[in-house]
Amino acid sequence: MKLEDHVAAWNYAAVKVLDIRHAVMEPGDKLQGYILPACGFIYCVRGAASLNLNGIDYDADRHFIVHGGKGMRLSIEAGKIFEYYLLFYRASLPGRKDLARLLERSNPFRMQYGFESLEPLPLHYQLMAMEQLWAQGSLLERIQVKGLFYQFIHELLKQFTKDGINLRQPDVIGQVVRYIEVHYRHNLSLESIAEQFNYSPRHLSTRFKGETGFSLIEYLIRYRLEHAEELLRCTDAPLRDIAEEVGYSDVYYFSRMFSKYNGQSPIRFRKESRQVSSSENRPFTTARFSIGENISSRYNVVEYDNHYHYSYHNKITGGSSPMRITKTSSFIVAMLLSFTLLLSACGSANVGSTATNSKGSKASEVTSSSANNSIATDNNNKEAQTRTISTVKGDIVVPANPERVVVLYLQGDLVALGIKPVGTSSVFEGAAFAEELGGIEDLGSWYEPNPEAIMAVKPDLIIAASEETYEILKDIAPTIPIPYEKMATDERIMKIGEVFGKEQEAQALLDNFHEKLEKSKQKLG
Repeated sequence: MKLEDHVAAWNYAAVKVLDIRHAVMEPGDKLQGYILPACGFIYCVRGAASLNLNGIDYDADRHFIVHGGKGMRLSIEAGKIFEYYLLFYRASLPGRKDLARLLERSNPFRMQYGFESLEPLPLHYQLMAMEQLWAQGSLLERIQVKGLFYQFIHELLKQFTKDGINLRQPDVIGQVVRYIEVHYRHNLSLESIAEQFNYSPRHLSTRFKGETGFSLIEYLIRYRLEHAEELLRCTDAPLRDIAEEVGYSDVYYFSRMFSKYNGQSPIRFRKESRQVSSSENRPFTTARFSIGENISSRYNVVEYDNHYHYSYHNKITGGSSPMRITKTSSFIVAMLLSFTLLLSACGSANVGSTATNSKGSKASEVTSSSANNSIATDNNNKEAQTRTISTVKGDIVVPANPERVVVLYLQGDLVALGIKPVGTSSVFEGAAFAEELGGIEDLGSWYEPNPEAIMAVKPDLIIAASEETYEILKDIAPTIPIPYEKMATDERIMKIGEVFGKEQEAQALLDNFHEKLEKSKQKLG
């Protein structure tokens, strides 16, 4: 950066002093990997130390001064007694185009440089005075501190001009990467990160992609999801806690992002990764992240139809200890279905036998004919009472007019089609359809279904939002998988319309939606 640009930036800057620290390190003391919370100066008063700022080594002794930007990593190892000042500040420029271009070319407040002052006393005296006034803490003294800070900067720039100091451009993208790695659990956005580093979002985004090959947000997402994968493999924590641990407050959004970038849902990823671990005869290990210690001990992993989910005993009985759900319920349902089919088969065999033994008799022929007509009528009635739906899991027979519907996650779609379920997964706060679903049985999280709670509402049809939940619930009642992460909106609505025999209503709903969409586009245009 040209020195005149550096001087111009400081001349127009609005500055706030944030903190002044005075420290002494004994020989052999170390400060490791301290992240600068703001832009700042390190001024060495006496002694000597090996100082590393953002990967650059300095032999710091008396009157040595170093400047670094927010987010840079500082390490110090004292060789002798080492006394120094830390002065932190925040600087911003008014929103003029010429000054914005100056910051985009190079931000002087984030530059890294270090040199030995040839005229140290003015700098030292100003730091001493600022530190004493700062300790008093009153607003009046803080105004004087700001005045002394400008005098400090003036003296510094004067020495730049006289001594020809080399100003090093900072590795901004490296700092942003480190910032993401430290703060990925927080609510980050391109705008918030750009603000932290005094860059425009557009400039930072372009520069980040140019140097890394990823957009900044894509890098953040991938970094978060790598940690999520590790937590899914190595802990029994539920999805909601894992989502929060990696920076997603909305577990539904986390599930969608995970499916988009990994090609499978978090539940399926956990199942398959554990199957791989089992086949390789590797025991599960404790997670390397804090969530492994803080969360996994609170939950017991249980298995139901080879799918992992979580349940609490107190949801069913009011108890406090975790309960292991077994496959008994699923087995009983399957046995009942098999027994019913067996009885039906025996009844059909008896009718056939009667018809065969009655040949040659008119009365028998009439009886046989009546029986056959009765069977045909029954079959027609059964066909009229059911419909067959083609799904990703094959053809599934469902009631033509279901009366007790359970829906997981896709509540809004059913409400829009005028269908009121008897039970549903938890409705998220602020949902547009929350009022319509008031008083409906809350069945908990859609992605960790509790089969016993669902059986308790006696559904005659279940709408599942994923193939994983379908596998868990398919033996309870006819279950239609609607994998929302794989289906476009139109396709999903039409499929649900088909399930309930409301194809025309579904098409009308979509036509109305697209009409509103076109009008909105025209308004925006």
